[in-house]
Amino acid sequence: VKDIMEKTTAHPVKQFFWARLDPQARSKTRSYAYTKQGLSEMIDHPLVVQGGELTDWRAVLEEEEEMLFGLKRVRDRGKRM
Repeated sequence: VKDIMEKTTAHPVKQFFWARLDPQARSKTRSYAYTKQGLSEMIDHPLVVQGGELTDWRAVLEEEEEMLFGLKRVRDRGKRM
């Protein structure tokens, strides 16, 4: 994904992105994209301007660590959610 984002910078039309904090379907295992390190890399990327669609509200209500980490990271970077 980072490679695609970087390639868009060469185009005259500017592209910006949002970081999705959870997968569309709840899963017992999280892919790398939804680990603390994966979320940090995506949220910190200069072309990512906000945190994106949040579907797993249960994780927020149950205060799951990765979900709260992503929300806090977005806020701490001064980006919208």
